[in-house]
Amino acid sequence: MERQIALRALWMNKYLKINQHDLAVKLGWSQPSVSRMLRDIAKTDEAAKILQSETAPVATAMELIRRAGRGEIDHDDLVRRLKEWEFDAPSVTHSLLDEWELDENSTSTLLTAYLDHLITEDEYEELAAAAKAA
Repeated sequence: MERQIALRALWMNKYLKINQHDLAVKLGWSQPSVSRMLRDIAKTDEAAKILQSETAPVATAMELIRRAGRGEIDHDDLVRRLKEWEFDAPSVTHSLLDEWELDENSTSTLLTAYLDHLITEDEYEELAAAAKAA
């Protein structure tokens, strides 16, 4: 997840012209920490692709699914990227609203994709099994 945050911050710095101080405030980090993060992530191959693209990197699985729902990502790309996605462990708060809360980067987002008819039942089962095995 930190890698995805770093890539998104790098994109925001370059294309949205959000300076390091403002990124630090948004992230709740110090400006020197943001500077180091941007410097380190800029050295990666992923960053080179990001810096050549005007499309923001996706930070959460739910954001990926929302983009697919808006038609910004085609079905095959959605399924491929979900297969490769690093999902967070599901969080349980033991509150009365657990069933209504959605962790934007957990495997529970796969159900949203299925219910929104973005993936088939077979794809849902395959993706859920792959995520569980990871």
